[in-house]
Amino acid sequence: MKKLTLLALLALALPAHAAWTVTTDGNTPEVSDGHWTIKLNNKKSAVFVSTDGATTVLDMSTLNADLAAAGKTYQCTELAANGFRGSTYSALVNGLTEIRFPDEVTQIGQQCFQRCEKLVTVELGTSFAKFANSHGFSQCNSLLTVYVRGETPVVGTVHLPDAVPSLPNYTFENCNQFKHLVARGVKTVGQASVYQCALLESVELSPELYSVTSGSSNGAFYMDWVLSSFFPSNMVLTASIGQSCFRELPLDHDLDFSASTFTEIQDQAFYGIKMKEGCRITLPATLKTLRKQAFQQQQNGRTSIVRLRFLGGVPVTTTCSTSTRRSARAGRRTDSHRSRTTRRCCPSPPIRVRRRSASPRSA
Repeated sequence: MKKLTLLALLALALPAHAAWTVTTDGNTPEVSDGHWTIKLNNKKSAVFVSTDGATTVLDMSTLNADLAAAGKTYQCTELAANGFRGSTYSALVNGLTEIRFPDEVTQIGQQCFQRCEKLVTVELGTSFAKFANSHGFSQCNSLLTVYVRGETPVVGTVHLPDAVPSLPNYTFENCNQFKHLVARGVKTVGQASVYQCALLESVELSPELYSVTSGSSNGAFYMDWVLSSFFPSNMVLTASIGQSCFRELPLDHDLDFSASTFTEIQDQAFYGIKMKEGCRITLPATLKTLRKQAFQQQQNGRTSIVRLRFLGGVPVTTTCSTSTRRSARAGRRTDSHRSRTTRRCCPSPPIRVRRRSASPRSA
């Protein structure tokens, strides 16, 4: 009884969030809660206007209910591109530490929260389902917790609803505080989407992953130095594995692509990968091409070995010599010192390759 009374008193002591009111009506109405002012482009897409700096928490959870109570027929259903972008683009947003979405918001636009450097916590609404374009939370280097309203937030975890199907390019680039990414509905991962997330330890994505893409030297998960638990061990990929996408990642379990249908692994896709001893990567029968340095190990004294199993024939590589490919087909360890071209593809420590045969020992 005393505990309930204390909780009730605490609830009474907390200031209630002020209702949102329309300060300027029309095709682009402006609304305010007394501290924050936002406008609604096309009567639906929220854009930051101003703040008095009295609070660093932007609570939009009741916005649409307040609009309806005021007799308005429009609602906020998305957060606009560049809508709350920080740094010099909109310096007054820089103090934002927490934001709570309306339940009706389904998506955020390109660079919506880019460089909101003090943003720590994001409460998504129950309808959120899409990053409309790239750089959604790029360079939010204090971002620690993302969760859906009604769920229990876990500090250090970004937990996206299962309705989110993709992470566009640079979605969480340089967000270097959160440790876990849970996005079980994501089937497409874009270039540098979690690039340089320095404390990232685990990632959960859909086992029916369609595509992991990248470009230049910024792979989707490149330079996530402490990442130890990645995809499920059995994955289905139908598109190519993009350039540098798993570069320099530590992995503590086998990767089995046997059910996949991709035909190509692009440049440096697994460059410098650090696998636990005894682990192996199984590649699909559809694989035809390994681009340059796809599995190259760095020349800095590391002792890790990449073990590969090809379910089809050993694929054509773009830099390996004929002798290297012949050695691979024979199931022997590749020679890392035969020639300059061989060294680029298969440097020391060597890659171990195995192709499927009728023998049970090769299973």
